[in-house]
Amino acid sequence: MAAVSLCIFAGCATPQLPISEAEQQIRRVDHFIAALEKSYVSKDLDAVLAQFSPQYRQEHPAFFRAMGETFQQDDPLFLDLSVDMIHTHRDSIKVLLHWDGRVTHSVMQGGHATLRLHQKGDLQILSIQGDPPFPLRPVNADEPPEG
Repeated sequence: MAAVSLCIFAGCATPQLPISEAEQQIRRVDHFIAALEKSYVSKDLDAVLAQFSPQYRQEHPAFFRAMGETFQQDDPLFLDLSVDMIHTHRDSIKVLLHWDGRVTHSVMQGGHATLRLHQKGDLQILSIQGDPPFPLRPVNADEPPEG
């Protein structure tokens, strides 16, 4: 009986197929988006900032100040990022996503955004078009968060 079981298990083993470059890129973007969502919900401002390019952070300081103020509140945050499409071209990646989120005790927010990422080295957000996927407490910002 043991010999039959061993034979069945050995017969079920299939060789690992190599992962294509496109599949690797999709997995990399999925991990990046999941890490971005986790960093936001856990209120880890340093981790969120690390996912934006230095130029974006420099051009949108009020956006990150508002995020820091939101993170200082005791209320838990909710954010669900869902990738609709990933488009790669040379050194950049466009990620089309829809999102739902809320700062507790506020109205549910949501929208669609396109994140443009730089793909050399670590992925970083270069720009956001559409509805920025980060619900924030209302503050008097000196700029819109779009980039």
